[in-house]
Amino acid sequence: MSQTRILLNIAGDRLPGAEVRRERGDPSNPASVMILNGHGHDWRARSSGGAFSLKWAPRGAIRYRVEDADHLVRPGGMMLVNAGQPYEMDFQGAGQSFCLFFSDALVREALGGERLAEFPNLIFRPAFAGQVAALYEGLDGDNPWPDDLEATLLSILDQAVEDTRRHRGEAARLPAAKASTRRHLLARLEVARALIADGEGENLDQIARASGLSKFHLVRLFRAAFGTTPMKYAEGLRLDRAAERLRGSGTLIEEIGFSAGYESLGAFGRAFRRRFGAAPGAYRQASRN
Repeated sequence: MSQTRILLNIAGDRLPGAEVRRERGDPSNPASVMILNGHGHDWRARSSGGAFSLKWAPRGAIRYRVEDADHLVRPGGMMLVNAGQPYEMDFQGAGQSFCLFFSDALVREALGGERLAEFPNLIFRPAFAGQVAALYEGLDGDNPWPDDLEATLLSILDQAVEDTRRHRGEAARLPAAKASTRRHLLARLEVARALIADGEGENLDQIARASGLSKFHLVRLFRAAFGTTPMKYAEGLRLDRAAERLRGSGTLIEEIGFSAGYESLGAFGRAFRRRFGAAPGAYRQASRN
């Protein structure tokens, strides 16, 4: 099997009059990855449709308009775009985009010969975000390309494909007749989920306003897509963080419970036991054995 063709293009206003282009791999191989590291300031562009791609903003904010919906990509989130899907992009002030474009041949290879079905466009926080950030750092400037560059790109593609499947499944569970409506609703629910994960959603009113949904629809749709309510999801995240502190620190259990939002040790213990099947003290002890 020939080596995947990898192309790197660094362009933008911080490189006046010049672009950096690098390439390696078999030029005849249809399995290819284009890495685009773009720098811009109040700059707009339009694509009539290209390869399956991942969008990330290492700095600043970039607004993508896809299917008449706006998505703001910032350092905390990423977005995937379908192959052949038109979109517009708009740098909000000074910004930087880091995009990976995977050829159809490479995507089909990752799927075992299948075609990638259409999936919702949304801002999300993938488990492979650290890999993308490390890839960006390794390719910035004139640094030599990492020895494991091809393996890293294929790993990111594999995980991205799995995320598209998950997103399609979540959208399919939403009670809307049109597929486009389900995709737009899931994008709004991801806004709500990110707000909760950041600890910025103090109550349903705030989360509903940020996601553009009524409280009733937020709760109903959130449960349909993710199998739980927004507040239960938030509680689960707090308990997961509490469990991490129990495993990795010597902080008093009472203090961890209070930080997780519980006013008494008893309330914290009951909630923790429901999620993990053990009391906080027993859980900490078992993690150290």
